[in-house]
Amino acid sequence: MHREGTFLLAARIVGIPVTALMLIFYGGYLIGHVAETGWKGAGLPHDLLHWYDDPTGFFLTYLVFYTIAWIRVLPGALGILGISMILAWINRDNAGFLIQAGLSSLIGGLYLLHYLFNKKKKV
Repeated sequence: MHREGTFLLAARIVGIPVTALMLIFYGGYLIGHVAETGWKGAGLPHDLLHWYDDPTGFFLTYLVFYTIAWIRVLPGALGILGISMILAWINRDNAGFLIQAGLSSLIGGLYLLHYLFNKKKKV
């Protein structure tokens, strides 16, 4: 049988290391890029809107929705699943991004399962 916090625990066990690795890799990339070119030369607004072969937009959007998932499970889970599908569609020919989309979809799916099973119990 399902215990009340099983999916939430699984989402956090998977989500914390995946998010930490994203922070290490993409955070370091962003800091290095800004350090080399400065704030104006970094082109962050362009990178936030163009997700093809650039992890910046997905990374920052994922961080926002992952933070929301810790506070409000349903909007965070749906946001993570939505941006994962968008990333998979835009970068469907790039296996590296598909792995990233798959892991983030797993995290969003676990949060969504937590919400659905706990909502069913409360009714």
